[in-house]
Parts: sequence; C-alpha cells; structure tokens
Amino acid sequence: CVKGLDMSPSDFVRITSTKAAELFSLYPRKGRIAVGCDADIVIWDGDNKRVISKDTHHHAVDFNVFEGMELYGIADKTISAGRIVWEDGKLKTENGWGRIIPREPFGLGYRDQIMSEASKDPKRHKVEREPYDGPVIKLD
Repeated sequence: CVKGLDMSPSDFVRITSTKAAELFSLYPRKGRIAVGCDADIVIWDGDNKRVISKDTHHHAVDFNVFEGMELYGIADKTISAGRIVWEDGKLKTENGWGRIIPREPFGLGYRDQIMSEASKDPKRHKVEREPYDGPVIKLD
C-alpha cells in the first residue's frame, strides 16, 4: 500500500507514470517498462519525507505554489538510459545527455474535446436530401 492511501504500488506507477505519459502524448515510449521503451526508472522511498521549497528545486523559477508543504515520498535513485542521474540527493548529469522527444500534439487530455468538436463538424455528417430531378446537359 502507498503511504496513507489505499493504493497498490502498481496503481501508483499507473497514476504517476503511465497516465502522465499518455497526457503528454509520450506513451508507449514513456510510462512503462518494456522492450523498445526508454529505460527511465525511479526508485522511490515512500517512507522518507521532505518539505517542498523553491530553494531545493532544479528549476529556473524563484517560487513554488506548494512552498512549505510537507510530503512523503522521495526519489532515492533515478536511472535514465542506463545511467544513474540522481543519487544521494545529487543530480549527476552532463551536458548533451538530454534529447528532444518528438510527440503528437493534443494528448489524452484533449481526446474527448477533439471527439466532441469533430461530432459537431457539419462536413462529417451526411446531408439527407431528395434525389436530383432537374435538367441535365450532355457533354460531347
């Protein structure tokens, strides 16, 4: 069970990894462990806790809307493409390791909206009308 929640470890992975990858149109390359997928794995310590702070982030912002919030669950170790990139509270990356991953626009979060708009498109619906019985010209 995930700390404080009636959630299995499999549910936790589905919610935090698989669904996130689907929302950003990165699934199935991201969000699962399988042959042909990127080998990015986070080893999670669900008992450890921390306080969220802008001062401990690796972001180029000077604020955090969750500033001061205490939470359980710390990334103990992160492995990306076979390399340990986070360990003992330290980021261990080098310039050039990252890459842009092309993705389709309008991920899972837009699916229902797109389907709804498509169903309203008059070009997608057959227009019922009487058969044409007017004059027809002959072309030679």
